Amino acid sequence: MKSVNIGPIAGKEPFVCEIPPGRQISHGAHEVSEEVGVAVQGSRRTRDVSPVRRWIENPFSLSIVARSATATGGVRRLPSPRWPKTISGLISVMLASLRLQAQIFNLGVQSNLIYRWNFLLRVLVSFVPLLGSVFLWSAVFNGKQSFAGYTFNSMVAYFITLILVDTLTVPNEDDFQIAEDIRDGRINTLLLKPIDYRLYRLHLFAAARLVHAAFAVVPLAIAMIWIGKYFTGLPWLANLPLTLLSAVGAAMIQFFFCFTLAMIAFWILDIGSVTFIIYSIEFLLGGHIFPVDAYPHWLQVLCMHLPFAYEYFFPAAILIGHIQGPDLVYGFLWQWAWVGFFYVLSGILWKRGLHQYTAVGG
Repeated sequence: MKSVNIGPIAGKEPFVCEIPPGRQISHGAHEVSEEVGVAVQGSRRTRDVSPVRRWIENPFSLSIVARSATATGGVRRLPSPRWPKTISGLISVMLASLRLQAQIFNLGVQSNLIYRWNFLLRVLVSFVPLLGSVFLWSAVFNGKQSFAGYTFNSMVAYFITLILVDTLTVPNEDDFQIAEDIRDGRINTLLLKPIDYRLYRLHLFAAARLVHAAFAVVPLAIAMIWIGKYFTGLPWLANLPLTLLSAVGAAMIQFFFCFTLAMIAFWILDIGSVTFIIYSIEFLLGGHIFPVDAYPHWLQVLCMHLPFAYEYFFPAAILIGHIQGPDLVYGFLWQWAWVGFFYVLSGILWKRGLHQYTAVGG
């Protein structure tokens, strides 16, 4: 068995490949593969002696570089090269990383613009449930001044805000797309490139939300002629900055929660039944049917300790002024705690899934 030095590949560290007799290893600009068949089988992380460099290349790193093709002959990595000693070297590495992230984001925007009419139709259809909410709550408030601390205007304003939060933060079947990438083996090419798959999906998610929001501007501006009256007397303008901050947190929970669910595809073939059950619970406890503070006290406490309320109810309640003072601080702490929780959990499941993931092909 002989050893062959391969690298650096795509700016990464060189590899040493132990090649069994009768085997050949080929390498190009972005991948190392065995011509005889096995491309990737499992994934074993090796110790990275340059964590700073690895973070700069990808702050969301899950195991970008440490790939091992564990066929009969394995691939192991040599120690990382030294980190640049000059400020200019550091800046050049950071700029290269930013250019890579920008290209991925641009790719996501362009791919979503192909379906621009679908986005526009989706935005228009999203206002249809609002009509149902107006008719429903007008019947509930018939002869009443308030319901569970809400006036008729504030209740309708809550559901209007809920639609906007949904438009800006909810993934568009990202979980099923990730599961299909795993099931169909499309993650193979990304595993062999200096791209973190989770960060790659995060850029695609952000690009889709940006395109969706851009197509919602004009319909929303027209709709405000009719729905603007429901925000009269509410402190929505003063609360707008905190609402936007909470919407960012809601989007992060949505994405990492979605990614976590998709990781089930490493162990089961179809994740549809699991996601249907979980999203049904999310719909109920997140404040889609009723505002969370309209539930009985024990159910309010339960909801505010689960992530679902911080995806929908929390941003909408901030805008209309139903969450203030200590409750606001408490809510932000819980929201970003859930962001961190799902970030860590999704990373753990990704690593464990790769340990038993097998892809066969040329």
